[in-house]
Amino acid sequence: MKPTLLLLAAGMGSRYGGLKQLDGLGPNGETIMDYSIYDAIQAGFGKIVFVIRKDFEEQFRSQILSKYEGSIPAELVFQSLDALPEGFSVPEGRQKPWGTNHAVMMAAEAIKEPFCVINCDDFYNRDAFKVIGKFLADLPEGSKNSYAMVGFRVGNTLSESGTVSRGICANDEKHLLTSVVERTKIQRFEGVVKYIQMLQDKDVSATEQKWAEQFAKTAVCPECGGAKLNKTSLSYRIHDKNIYELSCMDINELYEWLQQVNPFLSHKQSIIASEILKEIRTRLKFLLDVGLEYLSLDRSSASLSGGESQRIRLATQIGSQLVNVLYILDEP
Repeated sequence: MKPTLLLLAAGMGSRYGGLKQLDGLGPNGETIMDYSIYDAIQAGFGKIVFVIRKDFEEQFRSQILSKYEGSIPAELVFQSLDALPEGFSVPEGRQKPWGTNHAVMMAAEAIKEPFCVINCDDFYNRDAFKVIGKFLADLPEGSKNSYAMVGFRVGNTLSESGTVSRGICANDEKHLLTSVVERTKIQRFEGVVKYIQMLQDKDVSATEQKWAEQFAKTAVCPECGGAKLNKTSLSYRIHDKNIYELSCMDINELYEWLQQVNPFLSHKQSIIASEILKEIRTRLKFLLDVGLEYLSLDRSSASLSGGESQRIRLATQIGSQLVNVLYILDEP
């Protein structure tokens, strides 16, 4: 006997803002459930049953059900708030449909064969229907209380658009389900280090920042002494200075050093360095002109004040030699 696919489509889509199960997303307006039904048919399912609300029956019949006429037997069953076992009543003010168990109960009279339950607004891949379809088709005639669940690796179900909530499943050595624990705010991150860096870079709460800061400490590299260069690069010296030592000078001291360096260059070095030195001196002069003589080139940009950053941008603009440009400075 071919199994039946039970599709839960009565949700109100409160977070989505509409009936997500009826919205098209494929190239020809296919809905998420269209892909699931196609994969289920390919996997050997012989009937589909939809659980919907009565208030959108007409739209559902014309937009969804009509597509499957002649392809696979299809039925509708309705989930309503007042369809409750004897002794139960609807709480005052309740509008949202009952949960999954109630929705499945609505299909009790329509399904007499093994069946699989899915949500209409969730996407399942083709292999999921093959796996569950085989399990249901292989059940002995008259089987009762035989259950299975298709699970997915959490990492394969995460969103690129934010956090998600997932039921984390555990099983024993016989592959029997032992627990399902809901976890919220799950998101992908490339390792602990990058996650901590992300918390430091993003606009997060003070509590999250404080937690991240306990793992982030600045330390000087014992190999390079903070120069951030290898030994080979640091071994090249001009006038008894390497590039790191020059970057540690304040701009005024560095400018004076560059003014006096030419006699210490060979003829070939002078030819090579001529334009380079000219450009460096010019740029340093712009920084001196805007009052930044006390800075050094190894200074971290994050440590600059707002005024210092503005003056650096001003020096950059002046150095670009724009014409027909007027600068208005509102403070000295």
